[in-house]
Amino acid sequence: MNKIQRSRDELFLYPKILMFYRNHRILAVRDILGLQLAPHQRLDLKLQAYGGASDIIRLFSRGMSKTFGIAVDSLIDALLYTKLKVLLLGSGGFRQGKFILEEVERIIKCELDGQEKKNFALKMVDMGNKRNTNTIINKNPDMWTIKFKGGSVIATAPIGTSGDTIRGFRAHKVHVDERKDLKQEIKDRVIRPFNIIDYAVVTQDNQFNNINIDSGTLDYEESDYVQQYYSFLKNIKAGDKRYMVIKFVYPDAFDVADSEEEYRYYSRVFDQKLKFWSVPYGIKVDKIESSLGEDTTDEEGWRAEYLCEPMRATGDYYSYNLIKSASRKLLVDDQWFLNNADNENIDSVNQYLAPKNESDEVCVLGIDCAREDDYTAFSIIRVGPLCEGEWDVVTQTGRTKFSNLIYAYQEKNMHDRDAALFIYELLERFPGIRLVGMDKMGGGSSLRDELYHVVDDGLVDADILYDPSDTKENGIAILVGNRSDNNRLRLLKFGDKDNTNVNRSIRTAMDGGLFYFSGGDRYYKDKELEDIQKYIDLTARQFRFIKTKPTKSYLHFYTENRKKNKKDLYSATIYAWHMVNQLLYEASLPAQEIKIENIAITTRI
Repeated sequence: MNKIQRSRDELFLYPKILMFYRNHRILAVRDILGLQLAPHQRLDLKLQAYGGASDIIRLFSRGMSKTFGIAVDSLIDALLYTKLKVLLLGSGGFRQGKFILEEVERIIKCELDGQEKKNFALKMVDMGNKRNTNTIINKNPDMWTIKFKGGSVIATAPIGTSGDTIRGFRAHKVHVDERKDLKQEIKDRVIRPFNIIDYAVVTQDNQFNNINIDSGTLDYEESDYVQQYYSFLKNIKAGDKRYMVIKFVYPDAFDVADSEEEYRYYSRVFDQKLKFWSVPYGIKVDKIESSLGEDTTDEEGWRAEYLCEPMRATGDYYSYNLIKSASRKLLVDDQWFLNNADNENIDSVNQYLAPKNESDEVCVLGIDCAREDDYTAFSIIRVGPLCEGEWDVVTQTGRTKFSNLIYAYQEKNMHDRDAALFIYELLERFPGIRLVGMDKMGGGSSLRDELYHVVDDGLVDADILYDPSDTKENGIAILVGNRSDNNRLRLLKFGDKDNTNVNRSIRTAMDGGLFYFSGGDRYYKDKELEDIQKYIDLTARQFRFIKTKPTKSYLHFYTENRKKNKKDLYSATIYAWHMVNQLLYEASLPAQEIKIENIAITTRI
């Protein structure tokens, strides 16, 4: 067979095309991947490649396609260079890295909305001896990879709690997503040494610059990530070109219009170019701004997520590190996932404590009743020491030494009748609730009465919830008479002494690993679970703002700027924790010694 002969001009044509696309990455994304990028995504891609920095921070607010940008950048590098190694890491464990690599796979297969069908990237994938052609990812227990015929590799691996699972890795380019949740120690001791390789990708005179890129939103000024951000700004101001900060918040984004009227407006503004614009992940400003009025966030937390303005943990009683440790109870590390790769339930395992929208385990309910236009808040704590059975990491049920907040909710201007109906709903969804605690002086008395009326009016088919100590005689609640056995309610009269004792108790429990906030994945397929997680995060945030000042014998707990820093969920959780102490105290007594009236707060836990 005669060999195909190519002319000298043809042989030089391909390197010229390759170099053209290396110098024009946006056109490469359009022509090779079939993707239209939003303006901020174009700038992001250019700055990473041509900015000349080796250490980069990408501050992207929620909804700005931060993870999508990592996937596009990694893929275009792997296609345009040979023998390039790109490593994707997620601070939350193996899952985040897998998610980014799966996004790379979707781009290669042209599965994104608005993506033009292109087959070059798929043809460049080195399938090797893979029999399963449904996925192009090589899914080994300790590493996922996509290999290319040019020798380049995009890989992800589990970081673990110490980073030791990835020690020894080497890469030209390392992306860390959700950097704020990664320990600085792992960043400095394990990840930074990845870039010691100095392979000449093209020639010895044209080397690929080793790059570390951290991405994510900001949280508290005390966090390692925010401190790193400030350090970068200082180095940049001093003229050090090795550092770069790429910052895009939602006002910088292209607003994808919903209505036809808005469409016509944007068409005029962009000179009829909008009809050709089809970005995979469009941003909707109205939706982002509407979240500021929701009960699941506060202004400072919202500004941190959407404007990348760090928050300040201004409290003096619960430290930043204490609340962070209480919010990140690791149930299983990445090594557990590797050792149990054949477990059919592996996908349902959450590495961290997850929220619940129902449970029949032993729980307590704390309620902070609204005053005037304030919030009514509800917190449910799972009482781990009183739960039954062996601990199951998949279902997160069973006996544990620790207790954890599994449910939180608040609502502004909630009428007593609505609150009473909601309490009965919670009692049905969480039948293991043993005690319900709420402050009698903060509106609890009127809500107590409404708990009777909604049953008496036939709105709820349930036994009336009442406080057995709320009585005139014979140990029976005033309104209830002898018609109910649902005596789980405790009306509390909390003064400075009570607040001091219960706050001391819960802080000691946090410090000793006996109380945790659920702190699992931030995004759930179930919308209700996602909202519950946001309320639990908000509860932890309120703890960070708690300040104290001494009274005559005890401490007064408060927050500065009451209008800005709410503490309704905090108060509901404190009442719930008092109920936890009460249950544990009763459980430690012989059966005949258990008393029905309120028991003084104990710090025995």
